[in-house]
Amino acid sequence: MSTNAAVRLAVAVVLAALEAGTTQFVSIWFSAAAVAATVVSLVGAPFGLQLLVFAASSAIAVSLTRPLTGERAHVLAIEGAKPVVEKA
Repeated sequence: MSTNAAVRLAVAVVLAALEAGTTQFVSIWFSAAAVAATVVSLVGAPFGLQLLVFAASSAIAVSLTRPLTGERAHVLAIEGAKPVVEKA
């Protein structure tokens, strides 16, 4: 595995870990895009194509899923208090 592929996989893991700590549901798509760029890298594609695959797959994933997650309710709570629900 090349250094570029290892770096991309590391980025994918970091982005997935960031997503686990948030409720925004965005980083996971960049993580998937990093994996897609890694696959393209492993088949020997030039850097420009790898970048294009990352950008395109990120944009497609976010644009298709963001409308589905835009109307989520956020729950704000303090320990021992009654929870308050706000619309995002």
